[in-house]
Amino acid sequence: MGCIQSNRRSGTAPPVLPSHNSPNRRISSPNGGQSQGYGLRQFTYMELAIATEHFSNNVILGEGGFGQVYKGFIDGKLYAVKKLKNQPDEHIEATMEEEIKVISRVRHRNLVELIGYCIQGNNRLLVLEFLSNKSLKFHLHGKEVLDWSNRMKIAIGSAKGLKYLHKDCEPSILAEFCYAF
Repeated sequence: MGCIQSNRRSGTAPPVLPSHNSPNRRISSPNGGQSQGYGLRQFTYMELAIATEHFSNNVILGEGGFGQVYKGFIDGKLYAVKKLKNQPDEHIEATMEEEIKVISRVRHRNLVELIGYCIQGNNRLLVLEFLSNKSLKFHLHGKEVLDWSNRMKIAIGSAKGLKYLHKDCEPSILAEFCYAF
């Protein structure tokens, strides 16, 4: 999840999430398939491969410790598709589902919105809102030096996003769930 201001307004409070063992946990996704709940679309690996030109180097937006981020077109709209590194771990699916459950509650104008995900075989992917202004990392560590006005805007926007995560989001989301891509 990135912490950078987008031009959208803060939405309404997200719905209460079904519990992991709830019989109503599965909901229909927009593509007619099933979602694991959380109000998010569950994508197939093939859908995301096609959306990103089969994870072509031509559409890479960035790379971090968790994996690569690609530009992808889904239903005619541009998204960021984060392909997480394959890490052999028996708890990775449960951990990722828990993170998806937590991140799916986040709705704030200064935070990137999670749109959907894919857990298929060893593949773990997140579909995120695309930011046309690039990532926070790009602006902070890019070649261009930021003027003080833009530095302050970024600092204030980041602080508002973090305040939301720690104080205003119910229940509060811990700092370890806030990571930049």
